[in-house]
Amino acid sequence: MRFIFDKEEKFQGKDLLAGFHGLGRVGYLVVRHIGEETGVKRIGIVIPEDGFPPFISLKERMIIFPFEIYAKENLVSLVTHFQPYHHQHQFAESLVDWISEAGFRRVFLAGGVDARLKKVSQGDIRYVPTSKYPSEGASFETALLEPGLLVAGPLALTLGFCELRGIPAIAILAYADPIRPDPFAASVVIKDLTRFIGVDVDTTRLIEDAARIERELEETRLQSQEDKGEPSDLRRTYI
Repeated sequence: MRFIFDKEEKFQGKDLLAGFHGLGRVGYLVVRHIGEETGVKRIGIVIPEDGFPPFISLKERMIIFPFEIYAKENLVSLVTHFQPYHHQHQFAESLVDWISEAGFRRVFLAGGVDARLKKVSQGDIRYVPTSKYPSEGASFETALLEPGLLVAGPLALTLGFCELRGIPAIAILAYADPIRPDPFAASVVIKDLTRFIGVDVDTTRLIEDAARIERELEETRLQSQEDKGEPSDLRRTYI
């Protein structure tokens, strides 16, 4: 995998944030929103060994590549506009090789866990740290992902390779809707993440997006009922 930078960069002692298009697209929404709110600058792009997806877009007269690296002060972000869909194992292993060589202090991985698995007594966040990531106290330990639950995709592979390389890394997961983008879950991750990275991020826009999605889903549901000639009253009982 090739990392192409505009100029020579030094990452020793900095933090890396990454997220992917997993459950609720939480990881991608988190990284993108933090970048937009904090004014990060693109410093490079990533080209996987098998190439990147054949898509680009344009934003403010700048071509946007599928995999980009942004930075501001001590926080570096890997923005994956597309999910690495070929050779995810190689993508994650090469990414962690670079993380190790660059000397990052910590790695934060944002993502989601299926909201259907949440128990009433649980909080909104689950953690999956590597063995080298320091404990954050009793409340942190009680919020660890329960044994038997699985983390999947490039986030899981990246976290696994961080464990093998002895890199302090942690996945911060919010309970999310598994079948649609969940900006509210992304806002939950961001609010928790800010205490780790020491950067305040306004999540108002994400919460507004979540409310808008809920309204659109409700409008679609009501329209579907009308098309079928069904009453829209939620109190109707089906036998």
